[in-house]
Amino acid sequence: MDLFKTIDSILKVRFKIGAKKVILGCKNIWSSRRGYYDFRALSNLLEDDYQIVMICLNAKEIKELPNNILGEAMSAGLPDVAFDCITEPSDLIEH
Repeated sequence: MDLFKTIDSILKVRFKIGAKKVILGCKNIWSSRRGYYDFRALSNLLEDDYQIVMICLNAKEIKELPNNILGEAMSAGLPDVAFDCITEPSDLIEH
């Protein structure tokens, strides 16, 4: 559980998220079958106290993100072990 708190803290500082609850999506290859469009749809349903952060996107995917989703092409300085633990778009971090 400490790992998730660490990831949450790193994301909040890196992306200047503040007190919002973070929903983290991490996939080594994003596609419609792997949740890319599900996160986009989810962003329309969430209230302002949530922030979606998608990690490991390519440049095209980042460019196409709506304004209410933050995207990063690389690991965003997260511990490598985080990517062993967070493998599916359905994995959420909420504090």
